[in-house]
Amino acid sequence: MLRGLFQLWGLPERVRLDNGSPWGSSADLPPALALWLVGLGIGLVYNPARTPQNNGVVERFHGLVEPWGEPDKCPNLAAWQERLDWIVRVQRERYPAVGNRTRLEAFPGLLVVARPYDGEHEAEQWRLERVKDYLAHGVWRRKVDKVGRISIYNRPLGVGRAYKRQDVLVTFDAQTNEWVIHDSHSEEITRQPAGGITATAITNLEVSHRKATKHAPTSDKTMCQTT
Repeated sequence: MLRGLFQLWGLPERVRLDNGSPWGSSADLPPALALWLVGLGIGLVYNPARTPQNNGVVERFHGLVEPWGEPDKCPNLAAWQERLDWIVRVQRERYPAVGNRTRLEAFPGLLVVARPYDGEHEAEQWRLERVKDYLAHGVWRRKVDKVGRISIYNRPLGVGRAYKRQDVLVTFDAQTNEWVIHDSHSEEITRQPAGGITATAITNLEVSHRKATKHAPTSDKTMCQTT
């Protein structure tokens, strides 16, 4: 969906994000989707938690969708999509929002694609160095488990049993592509390779190591019922 929007409107300078899946938060490591935006040169602006008023324009527009769109009167999904497109056009091109001007009249630059995006050549625009630089400015807190490990993107990293149940701080070294673990006094304890911070893992949304899921054995009876 985002690629389609970028193809139409170009890349934004920044994207405002709510806290939670799939964007993460400013307090913890950004998930793969957020890192993908960073690699395209898009800034991340996280709303403070539980403050919807900081995103009032979008929240207000959400409130218009049902009364303007009347989804109960749309016979199918195609009709609902057509209705949504109409709402957007009215809100942008006809509704007086800035004085007596529409948003498009007040901000004609909306129609200028300042940062073009070509999905077929995304790899030429996407830069891993941007992601590394972004991560290099972060500090994240972790608690060491009873066997001396922490978890980064669902990957266990050894810290040492001497630090079990203690809080440690994690930073990222962009030059060596390593996680750097510090004690509570900011003294370096150890370094571990940041295996998931690669262009392939991020663009495939596979930064987080997938935990194995245990499935109960399936009986022949169950298989027949499900098929």
